[in-house]
Amino acid sequence: MVGNNKWRFLQEIARPYASDILEALQSKPMRFTDLKRICKSQKTLTQRLHALEDCEAVTKEIHKEKRHKINVLYALTQKGEDAIEIVKGVARIS
Repeated sequence: MVGNNKWRFLQEIARPYASDILEALQSKPMRFTDLKRICKSQKTLTQRLHALEDCEAVTKEIHKEKRHKINVLYALTQKGEDAIEIVKGVARIS
C-alpha cells in the first residue's frame, strides 16, 4: 500500500462501526444479516462493508447452496486483523 492508500485505509477503519464489524468477523465469517446486529442501518453497513472490501480488510465469500440458494459470508483478512491491532493501539493512547 503506497501513499494515499495508507491514509484511506486508516480513514476507513476509523469510520463509525468499521472496527466493530472487523472485531465481529474475528471470531468467524458472518452473513450481512448477522452483522446488522452491530449496525442497524442497512445503508451504513453496506457502505462500511464495501469500503472494507476495497481496502482488502474483508473478503466476500459466495457459497452456492442447494436449490439455487446463495449464501454470502464476509470474512476477515490478514489486513483486517492488522487493522484491529491498529485500533487497539489507538485506544491505548486515548
